[in-house]
Amino acid sequence: QALRAAMSRERGRGKAVILAGDLNMKSRPRDSHWSFRTLEVPRLEEVLRGQELAPGLYEAAVRICREWPLLSTALREKESRPIETRNSKNGQTFKRWGIFA
Repeated sequence: QALRAAMSRERGRGKAVILAGDLNMKSRPRDSHWSFRTLEVPRLEEVLRGQELAPGLYEAAVRICREWPLLSTALREKESRPIETRNSKNGQTFKRWGIFA
């Protein structure tokens, strides 16, 4: 009800409101936040050794395995910082948080 009230309030102010997204419902693993979906690089390496993959998929998997140490280090050392964004139409500013890796 709070969401409906907020949308109605914004429409009352003359704004066009569209509700989009899955509202945090997840029936499939791919709908989950990335931190809940693990990538097991050793398992990926096993798959590369034991199966024939389509050429594009094979190259992507090889690259993931090669770049994984650098990527995982960057993700572990990520930094959260406040940032300010500005609405280009009315100039209103917003304080947000950004993740920098």
